[in-house]
Amino acid sequence: MTGIDPAPTRTASGMRMSYAVPMAKISIEPSGKAGEDTYARILETTAWQIARDGIKGMRMSHVAKEAGVSNALLHYYFASRDDLISRTFDHFYAVESQRYDERLAAVSHPVTRLRAELLMGLEDDPRNRLDYMLWGEIARLALVDEETRSFYLEKMQVWLDDLATAVQAAKDAKVVPATVDPAATALRLVTALDSVGWFVLVGLVTWEAAVAQIDQVLMADLGTLGPPPPKGIIRP
Repeated sequence: MTGIDPAPTRTASGMRMSYAVPMAKISIEPSGKAGEDTYARILETTAWQIARDGIKGMRMSHVAKEAGVSNALLHYYFASRDDLISRTFDHFYAVESQRYDERLAAVSHPVTRLRAELLMGLEDDPRNRLDYMLWGEIARLALVDEETRSFYLEKMQVWLDDLATAVQAAKDAKVVPATVDPAATALRLVTALDSVGWFVLVGLVTWEAAVAQIDQVLMADLGTLGPPPPKGIIRP
């Protein structure tokens, strides 16, 4: 990769982070269902390759082979390797945002929605595992690469800001104390979820213990967990 654009991108679903890494412009936009399906398959394949081999280990020829397309078709759609990586992170974010939004559509209480979204991030689901692996790859590179570090810090701030906005919505609805500091609460929630989420997925912490940790932060800061979410929203 030649670098990562640190410009933050606001999310449509609240706390979900965008992994936009804009580089070279795409060569050709997909058209028709067959083209769109192939395009999405390429991006999904790339995401799993990045998770498995890292950004530096991802090879376009390997993506083409695993996605079942020719090298020529891959280069037809994507102007460069950087373009493919950029579009992969954008695609993954869009898909995950839609997945969260669909599950949370029936949740209106601001604290319940915030809690539900946090707990969804603890679920042992293949998509969550991919999410953690992709974000972990960016975090790893941020330790050694200045451009990636800038991207990581900007994106983490977007997440913090989005959580703070969700907390502010609860304040505006007068369901949490007026003294709540949205920014401070957001930092504590990110810290709690970021650490315990990994532990749940690798089996160090049980689901119940992880939920209790998130709930402890919510109760300490907001004084409420909100009404229970509709049945089936949270799937441990």
